[in-house]
Amino acid sequence: MAEKEDLEDLHKGINTAWAVTFGVLYFKSMLISLACYLLLFRSIALSTKKNNPTLLCVVFLFFCYLVDMGLEMEELINLFSMSLHTTANCRLVTYTTYGNKILQAMIVMFMLYYNLMAGYFKTYKFEVVTMKMFPLVILGLLLLELLLVIHPAMRVEGHESGKYCIIAASSQLTVDSWFYTVLLPYWFPLVFSLPPTIYMILRYREKEYNEPRKTQVKLTVCIAGAFFLSGLLYYLLMLAREIEAATVTRSEWQHLLGASVWYITRPMFAYISYAFHIAVPLICLTQDPDLKQHLPTIPRRLKEISLKKRKYNAEEGANGANSANGTVGSNGMAGANGTVGANGENGFVNKSVDFEDREYHNSAATNVVCIG
Repeated sequence: MAEKEDLEDLHKGINTAWAVTFGVLYFKSMLISLACYLLLFRSIALSTKKNNPTLLCVVFLFFCYLVDMGLEMEELINLFSMSLHTTANCRLVTYTTYGNKILQAMIVMFMLYYNLMAGYFKTYKFEVVTMKMFPLVILGLLLLELLLVIHPAMRVEGHESGKYCIIAASSQLTVDSWFYTVLLPYWFPLVFSLPPTIYMILRYREKEYNEPRKTQVKLTVCIAGAFFLSGLLYYLLMLAREIEAATVTRSEWQHLLGASVWYITRPMFAYISYAFHIAVPLICLTQDPDLKQHLPTIPRRLKEISLKKRKYNAEEGANGANSANGTVGSNGMAGANGTVGANGENGFVNKSVDFEDREYHNSAATNVVCIG
């Protein structure tokens, strides 16, 4: 019994320390993602080409990123028991947590199937119609999210103490856990996204796409790949957890040891999955030539200034070498160092005299011939 209590205390300490550590890392990665998104929006605003549904989906993913950032801040606040877990708060957090992950997967799938259909029809009219219907598409995705997530969210309640949330006992609890933590956010979208992804990759390699469709297909495939690769470890962990819970009978001691592994690996893999929010703006800025050319040019200007400075130093060095070798000045008199200057003193050149002398020799007065 004492060992159990010691292990539970160890769990709490590991969970708190590990969560705070990765919470700080989450916040730093979110700030990097925010900076990348701002650069992307700057390039979109400066771009002369018309917006397309692919870039509008990227903008919508930015709002999903803001929701994820808010959820992470809420989780950090909960670590220090600074929030009240009422029924309304618990249901809102549950709905947002489940819904935002499913919504991101639906956006990625929409991008894939839109570019698949646009490449199949090969008409600009399809893109124009999609742009006009895009608000309805977003509304439809939000309604679908509501229909999918509202059921498990309504079964969450706040505890009487206000310190945590509880889930009402139900025979569908295992089914909901499979659907909303494993299948709907990742594995179902992965299966349905493979056919359009493979088809577009093959057509892209055969060079069947022309601009601007070629760039949109490249962005879509890269974003979809970043989404599924970044979340692979996290959802493999969730899948293994559900399989183990359904098939393996563990003792209480094994359950506590498994909880220790869960506390360590879950925030680590979740942190890796947040790389998707950094990858999305970077993919757009690097793979779209029109957006890439509108990136800030401050480093390029600093490079030009550095090159000019090097050129100036090289010219000064060449002039100094010529003076040291006994270069003759404008008055033909040598200085003390063998340097012949304009005034013949100490080898220094009087730049004003040299300038006036050159101006005189280059003037029209030197061509006048005096007779008598």
